[in-house]
Amino acid sequence: MTSRIVECALWAAAVIVLAAGSRAARRVSANTHAVDPLPRYVLPVLPRYRDTDSLLDAIDVISEGNLFRPDRSSPDTAAVLASNPLAPGPPQPMAPPKPALKLRGLVGGPPWDALIEGIPGHDGAVVARVGQTLGGITVRAVRRDTVVAQGMDTTWKLTIARSW
Repeated sequence: MTSRIVECALWAAAVIVLAAGSRAARRVSANTHAVDPLPRYVLPVLPRYRDTDSLLDAIDVISEGNLFRPDRSSPDTAAVLASNPLAPGPPQPMAPPKPALKLRGLVGGPPWDALIEGIPGHDGAVVARVGQTLGGITVRAVRRDTVVAQGMDTTWKLTIARSW
């Protein structure tokens, strides 16, 4: 009989706690404002052109500011340089790209000849000897495992390209 009274008391306590929690949750949710999970962005208000005069005025403003209209011309470079001696002159032409030279092999024994690939104006590998100039590149030295070539303000030290 005492266990039955204890059981009823525990059930009653559980119902009271559940009711109190539900009431507290309702009170908290009523006092707080729901937050929108996604922010809402406001689009900018664009001016509305209701009459054709204001629309034509807007077209005139836009066309006067057009940098790419046909009648627009660049200022005379000589006049600009004369008025401002510190102004930069016309841009210098770019130097041609330097070739990617590859040493494909050496032929003979001392003195060696080199098989060089990538010489401007020549297709495939070219046989080159010391002192020979090909496509603006001069072979300065051919050694047992390296070649030194010079040209186009660059000095190349080439070693044999391995294919494995």
